[in-house]
Amino acid sequence: MRGVIAKSSMSVCLLVLAGAAGAGCDRGTPVESPEPASSPAEPTDVVPAEVPSTGVDGLVASIDPSVDPCGDFYMYACGGWLAAHERPADKSRYGRSFDTVSEHNEAVLRELLNNASAAAKAGGADPSTQQLGDYYNACMDMPARDAAGISGLAESLALIDGIEDKRALMKVLGQLHASVWGRIGWLGMPAAPPFFIVGVDADYMDAPDQNMAIFSQAGLALPSREMYLPPAGPEGDSGRALLANYERHIATMLTLAGSTSEQAATDAKLVLAIETELAAASMTPVQLRDDQANYHKEGFKGLGKRAKRVAWDAYFEGAGLPRTQALNIRTPDYLAAMAKLIDKRPLAELQAYLRWSLIHATAEDLDTAIGEANFELTKLVTGVDQQPPLWKRCTQSVMWALPDLIGPAYVERAFAGDAKEIANDMIERINLAMAASFPKLEWMDDTTRGRAQQKIDAMGRKIGYPDAWRTYQDVAITGANHLGNVLAEKRAHAIREAAKIEKAVDKSEWLMPAPLVNAYFNPTNNEIAFPAGILQPPFFDANQPMVMNFGGIGAVAGHELTHGFDDEGRKYDATGRLTQWWEPQVSEAFEQRVACVVEQYNGYEAAPGKFVNGELTAGENIADIGGVKEAYFAYQAWAAEQGGDPAVVEGMSNEQVFFVAWAQNWCQHTADLELQRRLLEDSHSPGPFRAVGPLVDLPEFAQAFSCAEGTPMNPPDRCEIW
Repeated sequence: MRGVIAKSSMSVCLLVLAGAAGAGCDRGTPVESPEPASSPAEPTDVVPAEVPSTGVDGLVASIDPSVDPCGDFYMYACGGWLAAHERPADKSRYGRSFDTVSEHNEAVLRELLNNASAAAKAGGADPSTQQLGDYYNACMDMPARDAAGISGLAESLALIDGIEDKRALMKVLGQLHASVWGRIGWLGMPAAPPFFIVGVDADYMDAPDQNMAIFSQAGLALPSREMYLPPAGPEGDSGRALLANYERHIATMLTLAGSTSEQAATDAKLVLAIETELAAASMTPVQLRDDQANYHKEGFKGLGKRAKRVAWDAYFEGAGLPRTQALNIRTPDYLAAMAKLIDKRPLAELQAYLRWSLIHATAEDLDTAIGEANFELTKLVTGVDQQPPLWKRCTQSVMWALPDLIGPAYVERAFAGDAKEIANDMIERINLAMAASFPKLEWMDDTTRGRAQQKIDAMGRKIGYPDAWRTYQDVAITGANHLGNVLAEKRAHAIREAAKIEKAVDKSEWLMPAPLVNAYFNPTNNEIAFPAGILQPPFFDANQPMVMNFGGIGAVAGHELTHGFDDEGRKYDATGRLTQWWEPQVSEAFEQRVACVVEQYNGYEAAPGKFVNGELTAGENIADIGGVKEAYFAYQAWAAEQGGDPAVVEGMSNEQVFFVAWAQNWCQHTADLELQRRLLEDSHSPGPFRAVGPLVDLPEFAQAFSCAEGTPMNPPDRCEIW
């Protein structure tokens, strides 16, 4: 990740005036990509949150012993679980570990929020509890939301309708970016802001301890540019059918928002044409991974030179942004093409596009009819069959909007005792294992080896939760207006982020909520972070055998650490600066090894005729390969310190248990459409290949299972990278 899940080198990316994850930020990558979410009606009963059943019994039950582990290790490790579990109708992807933990965490949050809800309604609650309760109550009050309809968008729609010229268009665009797309989130279908996205992040090449503004491509409601550009001939038939259905969806949504059916149909065609033109100008996901190539710190004036005939001063005024020189134009060719589009398109067409963008971005926070219609697009793209219950949607909304209000209660409830100390000790052992591997790498010289050691020594570590929780006094929350609360939080967030430009980076800031099941590496801070949400069973349990913890959260920790040394993360030095700190011949040797990994994963067929993109997933695959190896040797060192580790599963060595624990992180059912979507845009390989790919490259796996040379899990040629 700029996290386990997000960029080539980091798991997460915060974009200020932004929409959905991945819209314009991939300097960071998390461990996993969160599920889309939606919302219907729901029962009021509350089931107490129980710790999920895991441990040795859970590990053994998930195995299919009838499968040869040397032939198909994924089915050996996961076959029992896959046979015993179906993908729920409200999930496009469902996995043994991530979803087990996520469902438990959601249940914990539900308990906490129901308590806050009752306290807020009773009156006299402390300010934090009152805000939590009011936000949750307003989100859950569907009768009030149905009665309000789209009235909460009246001001924004009036701004769009009142645009008289292209200069006014840019000012209104700035106002909408700040008030409607003020926070990045991973909920629902990507709701990228119209035209482009603005973020704030460290100046990773010039001054990594200072923040700068970042302008990047966006503007697409479908999650992938490739979806807009189906190939000619029969091969593109399904893609063209998707676009036809998408056009009808736009018309339906615009009709629900008040347009006549005739006008909605006309506008839908125009919107699709605009988005298709933006998609054609967009960089590919692979191109977006190259931070060095995407650095153009040319400031406000440079933006005007790159993207001409656009009233940037009006946009900056509307968005509340300073006309700073600390501004990176991340996708200059795209912005130039976008500016031409704005210049040539009639104003009425651009207004129609803004109306659609507004409705699409807020649909999940409006009434039942629009929410259900919006879910049809989620079904169309991901293959999910049913909306999750409203309480799940609202707990997620709270977690992302008010993470430091819900975080303390979650940590007290789910991350108490010595869990933090045990996790920290294990992560330290992972770091030591990677450092110990450097002298064994024949392709690395002593100079680069010493600098790599310095990077590990300087790497920061965040475990569980922030040292201090922020307040939300700048967010006006009531118990009667859900959309109003959502927009108030986004606007406050945008103001806070804009204020960071040209200011020092706050290295204490967390980029993920504490209850989130994820982790990340931040290259500019040179740090790894593990929210309390992922430090839960089956990833981590202080009471389960340590070999399972090493194979679970230990390998995740190794994954994040290795992101600092993947094909993009390795370009950042110990201070967080993107610079050439490797000796040239060592860089060349490393790139040869990256090419081996790319070729290996290019060969994995995820569905008939659909293969993994080895270039897109290179950073995550390298992190998996290194993470498993580091965790394995860290476990061996730990066991040696204990004087040996007694077998924890009858009939299995602990080494075998370690590898099974790793693979079971990735047991999952995935809808066909969701798999196809992820192959286009996700920087992570599908679960089966995350489970087995790193093990193919680790000789110790073949030794543990006595795999004969030439079997699928013990090939004659391997990729060695870390």
